[in-house]
Amino acid sequence: MVVSSKRRKLVTGEEENEDRISYLPDGVLNHILSFLPTKTSVSTARLSSRWRHLWQHLSVLHFSDDSHEYVDQPAERFKSFALLVNGVLALLRNPRAIQKMSLSCVHSFTDDKFREYSVETWVRAAIGPHLHELELTLFCDEDAPDFKLPQALFSCPNLVSL
Repeated sequence: MVVSSKRRKLVTGEEENEDRISYLPDGVLNHILSFLPTKTSVSTARLSSRWRHLWQHLSVLHFSDDSHEYVDQPAERFKSFALLVNGVLALLRNPRAIQKMSLSCVHSFTDDKFREYSVETWVRAAIGPHLHELELTLFCDEDAPDFKLPQALFSCPNLVSL
């Protein structure tokens, strides 16, 4: 009886260390990753070779920039955020398959064309035949121009939430 209880403990110990999530199909893993911020989803590529390219098939993207909250070098922090967003959008396997995108950032400060252009480019990149939801939380200075939604957004066939 002692042997069998030890055997159970050994089996139980092995099961605790087993990586069961990596055996799930790619579609299930991508569904799980879709609930995480995109930056976190991308960082899962470091887990193993099995995870390296999973994030490139995401159809749900969550980007949130907090650079405007920092007094120290907000422009540099925004550039870092812009590199992340641009990199993700450029490396997606099928960028036209984006189903949902949420973007929270500062749209513009006075005389900051880089922010204006970046945000507009990201919104345009999300527009496609599969886009169901687009959530924009854009902040700006009082003197900065308002953000104008691209006209193509209004002809998205599957858009149900803006």
